[in-house]
Order: sequence, then structure tokens, then C-alpha cells
Amino acid sequence: MVATRRPPASRTVCTGATASVAEGSFVASYTDQCPFNLHWAQVVADDLRAAGHDAEVRRLDTVDAAQAVASPLGTYGLTRGDGLACHHLTSTKATERMLGKL
Repeated sequence: MVATRRPPASRTVCTGATASVAEGSFVASYTDQCPFNLHWAQVVADDLRAAGHDAEVRRLDTVDAAQAVASPLGTYGLTRGDGLACHHLTSTKATERMLGKL
């Protein structure tokens, strides 16, 4: 099977530059491709909740679901509204920096 990748709506990386990222709940999505994806998705969601934001963790379990996310990686990403907030948060400090840019 050959999967075709649809281009994401936004490729904003950790800047919060679009209005759609500035509003709404955060969604940390991940696939099982790497065992660390789930770990960091949960850590980032917990950090966001501790900072007073709504956040959820969503497992991408189909090819179509992974190709439909805004992250250019497809395996891990943090979205808010219909825009990409970040695709490589792996620490509490990185989450704080990202929030400071929103």
C-alpha cells in the first residue's frame, strides 16, 4: 500500500503565529511509531493543564489520522484550534517557552 501525504493546513512551528492557535484547547497527538511519543504527549498535556490550559492527548491510530494532523512529522504534534502550536516539545521548559510565544 502506498500512502499519499496530504499537505497540512499550517506549518507554524512553536511560534503561535496564527490566530487559530491562540484560542481553544490544546491537543497533543501521537502515534505508536516511537515509545517516547506517548510519554511526551502526556507530559506536555500535564504541563499545559498545570498552566491553566485545557489539553487532551489523542492517539493517532490510522494512516489517515496521522496524515490529517498539522504536524509535518505526523508522529507527534501539539495543535490548538486548527493550527500547529509545536511539533517537538520534549520538556517542561520547552512547553513554557512555547506558551510565552502565544
